[in-house]
Amino acid sequence: MTKITLSDFSILYNALKRKKSALPVRLLRLFKEEFYNYVLTNTPSSNMRIAGIDDNRVSDEELVLAICKPSMLSLHGLKGIKMDDWYQDILLNNLQFTADEMLTLSYPEVIRQSTKLPIYKYLSLAKNEYPNIKRINCFDDLLSNTIKKNRYRHMDCNRNVHEIIETYSPNFSKVMDLIAYLNEEDIDLQELEGFLLDFMKQQPDIFKTPENSPLKTNFRRLIRIYDWLKYGRK
Repeated sequence: MTKITLSDFSILYNALKRKKSALPVRLLRLFKEEFYNYVLTNTPSSNMRIAGIDDNRVSDEELVLAICKPSMLSLHGLKGIKMDDWYQDILLNNLQFTADEMLTLSYPEVIRQSTKLPIYKYLSLAKNEYPNIKRINCFDDLLSNTIKKNRYRHMDCNRNVHEIIETYSPNFSKVMDLIAYLNEEDIDLQELEGFLLDFMKQQPDIFKTPENSPLKTNFRRLIRIYDWLKYGRK
């Protein structure tokens, strides 16, 4: 260690003032890559976080940025997640955030967009408790009163997901509508999941359709049913 003894510290301060700060080339390349990926995709990701340097939610390996008011600091993208992002993640697992992060930071924003959300995937994976998040009591709570009142009209035909798909494909709207009339015990989870994933492949822009689209409404309802069957009822 170098020891410096001075009677006038202005000599040292002036020397430090003239020294220009420098960043390693490796770090500059990391900044470039992260900024490029974010600007190119604008997709929420856990690879890029905005948080305080001492925030224990951000590991040492992650890039930390602060480009906003201190009051706005949070995990990047979580408060910007839309309802459609939430629904897609239930099926595709394409958001790289933890269940607790989703429920703590995203849920309060997304629930303002719709009071009906598939929540059981995140609740089943969360480490913390969320007593303020409203649960349903049974499968039928997922359905509208119209569906529950008219279910008896569909009792004599197409009693499972496979039969409905075989009979009415590729009329997706009809398939989705009829699946919602099935009793809980008549819905095979794997068949439902396969249908939903196949539909997304054939209709990749489904979430870009208008909010009042019947097809989009029915699709979201089936995702809520899927979320309940896979994560909620147990």
